[in-house]
Formats: sequence, C-alpha cells, structure tokens
Amino acid sequence: MAPKSLSDLSTNARNLTVASLKWSEQYWHEKGSLLALGSKPETAHLSVRNSIWFALGLFLRNETGDVPRANRIIDAVIDNQFDEPDTLYHGTYYRYVGEPHPPEIPITWKDFDPN
Repeated sequence: MAPKSLSDLSTNARNLTVASLKWSEQYWHEKGSLLALGSKPETAHLSVRNSIWFALGLFLRNETGDVPRANRIIDAVIDNQFDEPDTLYHGTYYRYVGEPHPPEIPITWKDFDPN
C-alpha cells in the first residue's frame, strides 16, 4: 500500500521529504499556485513539474492548509496540459508558465518534454 502520511515513510524518505518541503516553501508563488524557480527572482518562472512534486509532499505532510494548497497546484498543473489530439505533445505539459507553444512540427525534448 502506498504511503498516506509522512509517518508511513522510512526515516530516510521522511527526512528527505521534510527537507524538500522546507526548500520548496521559499519558492512558493501564491498568485500562480506553483513554485517560482530560477537563479534570480527577476528571471524565475512558474515551474509545472517541480510544483507537482511539491503537491505530493504537501499531501503527505497534511498540516493546516496543505491539502487546499496541493489542490491549487494540481489545478494549475492541469491548466498547463496540452489538450491537442493528433499532436506529438498531446497530453504533455508546458515545462513552465509562459513557455512558447510547440511549433507545428515539434522536436521532442527541444519543443516539448514527453515526460
């Protein structure tokens, strides 16, 4: 059965999750409901993939406000999914908010990330 809380994790996994949550908190972008990542605040972008990992950690931690925030992240991630049947990137996601839309003939890994 999958872990349902931090206490269900091994000591090492729990320590890593707690450290990851602490690190992620500093990048939380309240308005964008995602993590704002970048080497400088002025070049930070709202990261889709990293934010969904943060949501998982919030569900596991389950402190006051964590579940509603994790749900906001999930909604923001879904808003960044490509719903374009008959394209190579259908069902994938923007890597960050504001990323250019893939061109008509996209190159995998360059124009979109199939993960």
